Amino acid sequence: MRPNPRVSVITLNWNKWEDTIECLESLCDVAYQNCDVVVVDNGSEDGSFEKLKEYCADKTRARPRYSTVSGDKGQIKITQFTRPQADSAADRNLGEYREAGHSRDITLIENERNYGFAEGNNIAIRFLLRSLPPDYILLLNNDTTVESGFLTELVAAAESDDIVGIAGAKTYYYDFNGSRNVINSAGGRFNVWVGKPTHVGIKKIDHGQYDKAREVDYVEGSCLLIKRETIEDIGLLNPYLFGWEDVDWCLKARDHGWRCVYAPKAKIWHKVGASLGGKFGYTHLYYLTRSSLIFIHQHTRWYHRITLMPIWLATVIRRVVSISYNEKTPRSLLTCCQVIWNAYSDVQAILKNRPVATRDFQSF
Repeated sequence: MRPNPRVSVITLNWNKWEDTIECLESLCDVAYQNCDVVVVDNGSEDGSFEKLKEYCADKTRARPRYSTVSGDKGQIKITQFTRPQADSAADRNLGEYREAGHSRDITLIENERNYGFAEGNNIAIRFLLRSLPPDYILLLNNDTTVESGFLTELVAAAESDDIVGIAGAKTYYYDFNGSRNVINSAGGRFNVWVGKPTHVGIKKIDHGQYDKAREVDYVEGSCLLIKRETIEDIGLLNPYLFGWEDVDWCLKARDHGWRCVYAPKAKIWHKVGASLGGKFGYTHLYYLTRSSLIFIHQHTRWYHRITLMPIWLATVIRRVVSISYNEKTPRSLLTCCQVIWNAYSDVQAILKNRPVATRDFQSF
């Protein structure tokens, strides 16, 4: 076990600066000392980046517990990059960034557009791996709040064995009909025969029944701690997946001999679904269809698909019926079929490493 390994926390913001600030407030009380916090604004259109800078400039707040900047009060010290600056800084292997850890509390990276969950995080991961690099990277959803000891427990679980590559927390619903002790995820299982990931303990009141640390198929992506060596072994998040990124990363790690573990003493609260926004429509149908087909190709064999594909088809049909019912237009069914065909065509291009066309579903 390494003494006090360095952790870089990445949280991705998109048009939800209020949630991000609440998340940062909880991170300021984290007991673990050796960590960096990186906030990536993913092309927000609600003034999020300026709001986040205003939050950091507030001189009345207490210094974060993890801070190495001197002084009890004063504005949160930030280092700021645009996405091109972060990319070029990573290419230069920023020695000055590594050495200046004592003069910053938070790093802000501003993306010029929404790169999605995977690539938005990848931009920060590439920057950190080339500029620090940390021993661990923690992906933390901006619509979460954390218990002060959660990071200490996650690191302890990950350090318990050299072959532990990924660790995840016990995740509660932020507000489940007024309750804060209802579990959203206590690790996850993946059934390869039906192609379905399932959160353990979902919607169950916590009575201590999931208090045992154990190996799991995957951990939920709202709080995912991964070793630097694991990333170097399996690569970054797959930018072509939507909603399957965490499961894909964990299964890929397991395929390479790493273990994924659930750390029950690490506790967070998640406003499930807050970061997605919007109703289920043509764009969601496209990305979920594309992602599920890629995932099936990468993580199942032909004999699994005997049972899996009929279930997948039934799921797609339910989505099409739901959209057609909500849209209430004669063209909606035809549009859904066109979206699914586009998704299938793009999957073939992706698997053959060919460029994928930009899809404009508003023009359908």
